[in-house]
Amino acid sequence: MTKNIGEKGDDAIAESARGFVHSASRFADSLKQQAVHLAKDAGEEVREHPISAAALAAAAVGLLGYAMSREQK
Repeated sequence: MTKNIGEKGDDAIAESARGFVHSASRFADSLKQQAVHLAKDAGEEVREHPISAAALAAAAVGLLGYAMSREQK
């Protein structure tokens, strides 16, 4: 592939790869920070509304059970 680009093709591809890795790393860090923030918010909501959280969890389990039973038929 680099034969078509020229003598500095290897350098150009390596530089592009480094840029891609750097961008991917920044993106992963951003996602991690957002996930931590969302997890903290979810924890606060569960502490503030434990009955609602339990009802939501029970509904989710019920839906999963229903979906699994329908899949087996």
